[in-house]
Amino acid sequence: MHGRNHLLPVLMLIGTQKQQRAPTSDNTCESDSTLALFRCARGQRSGNSAGTQAKTQDKNDNMKRFAGIFGLAALLGGLFVLFRPSQPEPTPNLPATAPAAHASVPGIATAVMGPTAEAPKASEQAPAIEEFEFEIQSGKLISGPTVVKVHQGDRLRLRFRSNATDELHLHGYNLKARLRAGTEASLEFEASKTGRFGFELHHAKAELGAIEVYPR
Repeated sequence: MHGRNHLLPVLMLIGTQKQQRAPTSDNTCESDSTLALFRCARGQRSGNSAGTQAKTQDKNDNMKRFAGIFGLAALLGGLFVLFRPSQPEPTPNLPATAPAAHASVPGIATAVMGPTAEAPKASEQAPAIEEFEFEIQSGKLISGPTVVKVHQGDRLRLRFRSNATDELHLHGYNLKARLRAGTEASLEFEASKTGRFGFELHHAKAELGAIEVYPR
């Protein structure tokens, strides 16, 4: 019992020294050996280097992601510019030009139509004149139609040649033409009346033919 009381202070001293030499919970290197300190410091540098490399790798990954997104956006923009529908170019406003002057030729009448001028309608144009020629010899018709067929509203021109002097009458229209030997005489009128109308030589009392006017 007396011996145990002497060992107790020694054991407490040894325990206190072990607690002082036990490693702390932080990364501080404490050792009585130089080699142990060197190894501890190198381990700390290795840990710090590994952490730095991990941060650098994360930074590189982020830069790669940003570069990929930027490249994709640039590609989509290029495709939009390449395939977008083309817009029609605006037509420039050209100043109004005056109509060119028409060169006039002597002896030929030229008509210049203004911006609002209209060509005359067919109904407003004068109808074409139908001509018929007759040749009379010794009071008889030797050339030309004996019956002239037209429509109401037609314009007629009857041309006569005779080898003797006489007077031609067109009944119904009360028209007369004086015939002279070797000279042409004519009757021009509009067939406004419908029916059959004869024409004859007044002095020779000879009927030459007739004009038949039909309704239009």
